[in-house]
Amino acid sequence: LSAWSAPAQFTVQANQPWQDSNLPVIAGQWYTLTASGLWTGGALGFYGPIGTTDDPAGYNVWVGGPDWGALVASIGHITSTVPPLSPVVDTTPVPVPALYPFLTGDSVTFQAGSSGDLYFTINDDASGSYYGDNSGTMDVQMTTVPEPTTIALLLLPFSYGTIRILRKETVRVTDEQNKTHPQQTFADSAGSS
Repeated sequence: LSAWSAPAQFTVQANQPWQDSNLPVIAGQWYTLTASGLWTGGALGFYGPIGTTDDPAGYNVWVGGPDWGALVASIGHITSTVPPLSPVVDTTPVPVPALYPFLTGDSVTFQAGSSGDLYFTINDDASGSYYGDNSGTMDVQMTTVPEPTTIALLLLPFSYGTIRILRKETVRVTDEQNKTHPQQTFADSAGSS
């Protein structure tokens, strides 16, 4: 397994259940998924990765709530035809455990709770019986999110210069007639030039 430095891509078919993207994630690492495209769950026209709020048949979908037809992901292959114990609607747990379907919509940032390949599907009937009338695709891009320590180290040279600039002060002198005049600009001991 490796972390991705450039966006990795995968196309998800609406007419197939869980599809292996061959995009591995590493436990503890943060990732951002973005998606675009149009597909249909066989009813209500075409919609994007956030799905539709209309559920035409009250199906037992992977993630409950108003997101029928949305793009859903899982770390690892879900072989059950029964959704896990009621995932919390519109909430991605931190970290995401294996075999837990979560909404990606058009964009989500998540922390992997286990290592493995990402799988994707449309938020349709979990029994798999109704995928045949679906059509369309979603294009998914995955990027790693740098760890906070990595970001801090990359910004360190810039932050020191910023601190120096912010710590410059102007000393003003008041004359006998109470008029203020700038006399000298200097940087204090933390940021001398």
